[in-house]
Amino acid sequence: MIRRTARTLGAAAAAVALAGPAAAQDPVAPPAPAGDAEESTAPTEPAPTPKPKEKAEPKQEPEEHREPSKAGIDFVLGFGKLGGGDALKFTSYSLLFGGDVRLGNFAAGLRLPVTSATTETVAPPTNKQSQTALGNVELAGTLFFHPVKHLELPVELALVLPTAGGDPAGDEVKQRLWLVQQTAAASRGFEDNALFMPKHMGVVPRVGIDYEHKGLALGVYEKFEFLFKAGALNSDTVEAKGVAVATITGVNASYEVLRRHLSVGLRAWAVYEIAEPYKSKVSAVEESKFQMVFEPQIAGRIGPVVPLIGFLLPAGGRLGDPGMKAVRIMAAVEF
Repeated sequence: MIRRTARTLGAAAAAVALAGPAAAQDPVAPPAPAGDAEESTAPTEPAPTPKPKEKAEPKQEPEEHREPSKAGIDFVLGFGKLGGGDALKFTSYSLLFGGDVRLGNFAAGLRLPVTSATTETVAPPTNKQSQTALGNVELAGTLFFHPVKHLELPVELALVLPTAGGDPAGDEVKQRLWLVQQTAAASRGFEDNALFMPKHMGVVPRVGIDYEHKGLALGVYEKFEFLFKAGALNSDTVEAKGVAVATITGVNASYEVLRRHLSVGLRAWAVYEIAEPYKSKVSAVEESKFQMVFEPQIAGRIGPVVPLIGFLLPAGGRLGDPGMKAVRIMAAVEF
């Protein structure tokens, strides 16, 4: 309204300025006819007011992906064989309590493993034993980067404390606990060996790339396990190495068949043992240093609870050749 009024006043002022000189040149000019007067006094239509330019909408920044904090239990039931000619049949019940607290782009996490296992010698005379052991406690910190929308880059550093019981060079009780730890590591496909290696402290860096959009989730990660001897002993049968190194490369893919309620997926990882923590002095058989494992999964959601079931299927190596199998049942609560 203000712009339109100003333009009308401007047009009237221009008409007055043009009429002024004509009146001065002929002050006694006869009056114009009535018709002409009407035409001359007709109001001048104001020029159309141009529409104001629309302001460009500010460019929307990619939404930052925010994962909630969570706590849960990861249970793995494994069964199979370990070792060569003196192989042990085992059934392992491995519980992994854990959780993380998310603070913006940082998360602090804790994991605590507890394992109960029953072992039985294959060669006669058979000897069946059951034992429960605590694993190594893990403290982790993770930074999350979001370079573009739907993409997340987690960078994690974990410290593994030497709280696990057992020692292959110790007395009979410690050797039993050592076997329990080995069954737990085997049942989990050697993906988390650092949690089940007694008398060793660990540093575990991990980097990953995760993509999630419209129900599709893809991921890849790489981690290294550096284990340092912390009280491990030597004996006539085994030698404890000062440093052990292993690399684990994993990929995963999942899709939500029912939005926010049901998803199916597949995980796979490859483990390569660069330097072993213990060296046998009596066995000349070299065990495979490479292990591949596949895990199809089904996950759901009931409010803040996320249940999951998976089946661990080793491909060859120390686990696949003796026919090791495992089932994972996991439940997490988001908050």
